[in-house]
Amino acid sequence: MISTLIVILLITLITLITLHIGLPIFYYLYMKNKEEDFEKYINNEISYPLVSIIIPTYNEEKNIKDKIDDILSQNYPKDKIEIILVDSNSTDKTVEIASKYNVKILKQEKRMGKANALNYALANAKGEIIIITDADSKWVNKDAIKISVNFLNNKKIGAVTCIKKQYDEKIEKSYRDLYNVIRLGESSIFSTSIAHGEFFAFKKEYLTNFDENMGADDSYASHKITLNNLRSLAVKEIICNELVPKKGYFHWRVRRAQHLVQYFSVAIKDYKKIRNKDYKKIILVEYFLHLINPWLLLLSIFIGIYLLLLHNLISIILFIIFLVSLISKTVRTWILTQIFLIIAQIKNLYNKEIIWEKEEK
Repeated sequence: MISTLIVILLITLITLITLHIGLPIFYYLYMKNKEEDFEKYINNEISYPLVSIIIPTYNEEKNIKDKIDDILSQNYPKDKIEIILVDSNSTDKTVEIASKYNVKILKQEKRMGKANALNYALANAKGEIIIITDADSKWVNKDAIKISVNFLNNKKIGAVTCIKKQYDEKIEKSYRDLYNVIRLGESSIFSTSIAHGEFFAFKKEYLTNFDENMGADDSYASHKITLNNLRSLAVKEIICNELVPKKGYFHWRVRRAQHLVQYFSVAIKDYKKIRNKDYKKIILVEYFLHLINPWLLLLSIFIGIYLLLLHNLISIILFIIFLVSLISKTVRTWILTQIFLIIAQIKNLYNKEIIWEKEEK
């Protein structure tokens, strides 16, 4: 009886490990080999439509000057840039500093979440093209606006986002390298499943509002645009540097995981509405990776521990292989990401973190 149970558990363990590791590796390698030449989608005719750049802020006095200067350093006509700062009741000098610039300032007397602030700004934006950007990010390419405009001139493209790097590449570098490959690969197939608040550009006619009931407002907005059979692209020439918290890193990662879990939980319900077959597959795989796959790892650990207690030789060998694999930074990063996703799903049951306190960066 015990030997039969051990065989069943071993088969289950090996199957779970193979699925947990195999699908992400296959997806990554598949996306890595998918790189489309986007030049054919770019309209090379000179066009400078009015662009409204929305910066949602809450206590950003350390970053807001650099953010506005960053925007104004872009190679794009200044009279075609409308900067809108929508401030959610900051208690520092964010608004005071921003008021020294030619910036439209919208004030909210109460914090009601980022998406609510974006909707307020969107209703007051005059631009044909809208760009959302976080106050603590920096655009590396001085042609970022121009590049996004050129893409959005194409009727098949509804939104454009960036790829991300950290100011301190020692932090999260392995995670971000893997992440960017997948975003670019998905874009080449049809559309990326995730957009970034550091740089998210779209035509105003394609999006009337942001969903205020979830944290991943940018990704879900991109998804809604894609439901109209328009492509949403992560563009490798548009690179954003992202600040990583000096304190509260764990909470920061869990909150971001929470928002992605919220997003994919809703996006999967739109499965039948998606018109592009390739994007259907992307959403299905990403849903599995974010909401199901982390639990396969946890279940594998429980089964493995039980088999170790039974002094099973194969499980001991697998455990040793696991310990040796931890030498790899990529493996450690992957496991940590799975932990964040599990915690995120549990935490979403009682607190979705739509409104949150900023971590120190």
